[in-house]
Amino acid sequence: MNPLISKFTYKLLGNETLGLRKCISCNLYERRRSWLNYFSIITDVQQLRGLDFWIRKQLYNTHFKKTGKRLKAIELSQYQLPRFERLYYQMKKNKTEEFCSCEILTRDFQREVLVDDLFKYS
Repeated sequence: MNPLISKFTYKLLGNETLGLRKCISCNLYERRRSWLNYFSIITDVQQLRGLDFWIRKQLYNTHFKKTGKRLKAIELSQYQLPRFERLYYQMKKNKTEEFCSCEILTRDFQREVLVDDLFKYS
């Protein structure tokens, strides 16, 4: 179950799970690439809730097929799978953040873990 959770977490948070890379020339972070950024243009949060429901349903079904036992919601919460809606609101709150816009050939990135708590979920 844990590899599946980490795969979904990577899809939700994207390149941020590994730590964003910082450009050496302009000292800004690279753009975030994830499902959340793709869905950030929506105006109806109900769509995010629907995606959350679908993801959790897939996890429940996968667990049942592998083990023959039902997965309780409390057990799933121990894996700390982030919710789309919560991440969406945190991202909208920090919308003013600037990203690297250097030319592709002149970019030089150094990987760093993000210092701010943009996507802390608990």
